[in-house]
Amino acid sequence: MPGELVLIHDDARSRLRKLLALMQDQLKASTDLVGRPGLQRSFDAVVTELDLGDEPHLRACNVCGAVGMRDATLCSVCWSKLAPLSLVAVR
Repeated sequence: MPGELVLIHDDARSRLRKLLALMQDQLKASTDLVGRPGLQRSFDAVVTELDLGDEPHLRACNVCGAVGMRDATLCSVCWSKLAPLSLVAVR
């Protein structure tokens, strides 16, 4: 039903974002000028209803390796203090 809350696991959200990006690229490349506007409206309605938001920015804990939010200051698994991103070496 429209407006109902549907919980989608983060991995599934990520896969859906990639699939929707691929579909959007295919829509843009479509040469069907008659059917494309209606399909674009339907696609936009699905994207709006899913309300996936942006892909979250993640990073690994430098102590235990658990993955968490990029801006976190403590690891959610081992509770180690995380170095500020400006001090983390990029490899």
